[in-house]
Amino acid sequence: MQAALAELAGESSEFHGHLLSTTERFNQMTKIEDLRHLRNAITQEVGQLKKFVADKQKKDEANFTRLSKRIDGLRSKLKEAKEKRPSTR
Repeated sequence: MQAALAELAGESSEFHGHLLSTTERFNQMTKIEDLRHLRNAITQEVGQLKKFVADKQKKDEANFTRLSKRIDGLRSKLKEAKEKRPSTR
């Protein structure tokens, strides 16, 4: 479970880094005077950003599914352990 959480933290950090660099590239675009060049640059950045967001969503869904299964397994084991434990009453 700790490994999965560490992986999620790493992916989140990577995502934030990508957003920051995309923001910086958009800031640099304010210096472009040729409108066609500007439009092409924006189109390219938006396309890359969409792909990165879609990839992140897929990873998040896979991680959520994996963690949910792991939690269900742990709940099941806890229930079994409680049932096997002798009653203290």
